[in-house]
Amino acid sequence: VEFVEPRIRRATLLKKPVPLLRPIMLNTEKGALGNLLIGTILAIVAAVGMGVKLYDHLCGGIDEIGLSCADFIPDVATASFALTVVAAVAGFAALVAAAKKIWKLATAIAILAFVTVSLHFIWFAPWELFGITLGKPPFEWYNGVAIGSVINYLFGALATFQMSKAAESDLPK
Repeated sequence: VEFVEPRIRRATLLKKPVPLLRPIMLNTEKGALGNLLIGTILAIVAAVGMGVKLYDHLCGGIDEIGLSCADFIPDVATASFALTVVAAVAGFAALVAAAKKIWKLATAIAILAFVTVSLHFIWFAPWELFGITLGKPPFEWYNGVAIGSVINYLFGALATFQMSKAAESDLPK
């Protein structure tokens, strides 16, 4: 009995190596739009989570006794929340610019969104209230969501930059 080695057919995908070498989420229009959309959604979710934590948990019952809730939120927490909201707005603006194929503007705004959502992590600086150090807050779920937003805004900025270069040349879009 003689052993005959079976013939191996090449898969259809292996006949076209170009798509395998060109990651879709990094340097295509769909990648730019997809990453900016996901980054914006994640920044919004992180901002909402932070807002609920700040106003419901830290200020519960303060309004009932006639005091302002803003007086009882540490400045670093307010700054972190504001930066996350700015990142969400910037991400939406970058998404609109990318949808209109204004790639250089989309790249600049995506970089702004990336930087501002990265600054979200000042949240972990020691909290101070009325000159008293309260310590550092624990890692919460919305901080993890912000990490996802940072990653998607980075990839969105890279993709819009690639698309701006492709628009200037004959590179495939």
